[in-house]
Amino acid sequence: MSNAKTELIELHARQFRSALEKCPKNILPIQFKKFPRGSCGDAGLLLAKYLNSVGLGQFDYVHGDTGNRSDGT
Repeated sequence: MSNAKTELIELHARQFRSALEKCPKNILPIQFKKFPRGSCGDAGLLLAKYLNSVGLGQFDYVHGDTGNRSDGT
């Protein structure tokens, strides 16, 4: 991916986040009431759909886990 496209994706992602932050909390679904806390998955899916709709490509949802401190994983 070119640097210019990466910068364009970052610009759109920042604008997308700003728009979510400006939405009145009382009209948002429960997943976004404390945005960004607890909204990662849903926000990522919406962002991917938005980026696709503006012609920046197809994006896949990827989830990772770093383990659990209590069991040493």
